[in-house]
Amino acid sequence: MADGPWDLPPATPPPPAERLRVANPRGLVIWLGLLGAAALLLVVLMTVFPGQASQLDLTQAAMLIGWLALASSGLLYSRRYRAGQVIRNLAIWATAVGVIVTVYTFRGDIVAGANRVLAEIAPGYAVANADHEIAVRAAGDGHFYVMGQVNGAPVRFVVDTGASDVVLNRQDAARAGIDVNALKFNAAGETANGVGYNAAYTIPQLEVGPIHMGSVAGSVNGAPLSTSLLGMTFLSRLQSFEFKGDTLIMRWKG
Repeated sequence: MADGPWDLPPATPPPPAERLRVANPRGLVIWLGLLGAAALLLVVLMTVFPGQASQLDLTQAAMLIGWLALASSGLLYSRRYRAGQVIRNLAIWATAVGVIVTVYTFRGDIVAGANRVLAEIAPGYAVANADHEIAVRAAGDGHFYVMGQVNGAPVRFVVDTGASDVVLNRQDAARAGIDVNALKFNAAGETANGVGYNAAYTIPQLEVGPIHMGSVAGSVNGAPLSTSLLGMTFLSRLQSFEFKGDTLIMRWKG
């Protein structure tokens, strides 16, 4: 019987499923070469910088190489490719793996270097020199400013060895949650600028960089004070502090 004008065309049987196979043997060579280059880079870094990588670092590096193998596995099934494009992709992957492995392996040195640069840009930033040791660079006016926290509120201090205690100005005290209006300014305090009348106040929590102290004897200044003072009630509780040229080094016990 002839097909009518409204009959659907006969269904075309689907083509047989093709087995996934390597379409280009050179792709396999390139893929293996890429993984070998990543592994070789890791070995070179371990040789040039012995003892820098821990077992965890090596595990992380192996995981990165595994991700590289998965991401680049398309080379195995590529039917057509241009040599220039392949070389460019290989260079991109090799560079990315090298940067990631290098940054992760030497992250401690990178952070230390960034801290030193930040200390030059912002003199009030305390830089960790060693375990339980920080350094502060002098500002352009010769004073040593350092950022700290009082009761969790940020406070910019000037280090003053002539101040008998930690002296907060009214603005910093209010920001730290102190009811300035309820204080009695009847205590004489010694500062580098002379004697002033302060209100005694014990600071529950004082932080300067990684240094944490509790119950620090301090006061709130009665007269206007441009910058709060980091005085001897803080400095004397350190293991030691010293001035070396334009650098203040503070050490504390663990």
